Amino acid sequence: MKKGSNSSKKVLIYTEASKAIGMGHLSRACLLYNFLGSSFGFIVKLVMRTDDNAEIFLHGRNVENALLPNASSDDERNTELCRLLEKEKPLLLIVDILEVDSIAPCIAFARKHGCRTIVIIDNTKRKEIDADIVLNANPAQLTQDYSTQKARYLLGPMYFIMDEAYAHTEVIKPNGNIRKILLSLGGSDHNDLLFRILKVIGQIKRDLSLIVVSSGATGYIDRLKTYIRTLPYACDIMVDVPGLVSLWEQCDLAITAGGNTLFERIASRRPGATVCQLPRQMEIADRFQTLKVNCNLGFGPELGDVALAKRLDLFIADTKAHMIQYRQAQKVVDGRGIIRLGNEITALLGEGSI
Repeated sequence: MKKGSNSSKKVLIYTEASKAIGMGHLSRACLLYNFLGSSFGFIVKLVMRTDDNAEIFLHGRNVENALLPNASSDDERNTELCRLLEKEKPLLLIVDILEVDSIAPCIAFARKHGCRTIVIIDNTKRKEIDADIVLNANPAQLTQDYSTQKARYLLGPMYFIMDEAYAHTEVIKPNGNIRKILLSLGGSDHNDLLFRILKVIGQIKRDLSLIVVSSGATGYIDRLKTYIRTLPYACDIMVDVPGLVSLWEQCDLAITAGGNTLFERIASRRPGATVCQLPRQMEIADRFQTLKVNCNLGFGPELGDVALAKRLDLFIADTKAHMIQYRQAQKVVDGRGIIRLGNEITALLGEGSI
């Protein structure tokens, strides 16, 4: 792989997914895969370590991937990925993983050999990375200043990667009549929080129905379908839907975890609350609450049923908060993040490379 040899239009996207860390990074990678192919004509490959839950998530998505089946450690992963970079000679490497420091040698290898690099992270605290572009949509990053760094930093939730259809989504403003709630707790739900929330909603004395969105990657779909039949309220379940864009307008409120779906819910302007799966999600959900576009009910693994029921009931009744969320949402997340990144890629590579 010689410096300056990248005359192709190949792009490699490296990501990771598992039951433990969820499908959020993989979901974003799939969106970028389709966007870069359709909007720029790039030849894109999704690169990742083998994972059964990730393969379930990818089933039917028509994404070409290059698996690294023998990469049981980070060092082995880095060796295999560098070999792939040497073979493919991509124009651009995009990395979207939880622990970006672990893959720093591959980013350095790509940059040394003339491949442009983009790193997507979610860190709450300041994080300096040696890449061409660093995208961090965590709302806590809005107060950070990276002006002395060589990388181009794209900061804050306006840059969050989601379906570009969100840039054109319109949802009717809240009217105070709460009848249907959308419930989605991510593609893995490794804490099985969905069952607890379904039980708690059954204990709230309100006339409600639910749309439940889940994934086969959770491993519990058959059990969920059986459980739903025992609930004292109407509940429709949707499994492995390609996206939620069309579903927000079908509900009055939404309950999500603190990952990708939270950003999407805000972009849709549908009021909602979070029950978080991970400590990092708590940081994001709390910051969005400060920005008046979220009600964070708490950290799911440590939140008791009584407290959860009380907080959820109060939020459902708080029509003033619903309206504030609706009015503030587009000032915080407008759904154009992937379009903004596309513009930055054009500036990075130059018009002649697109």
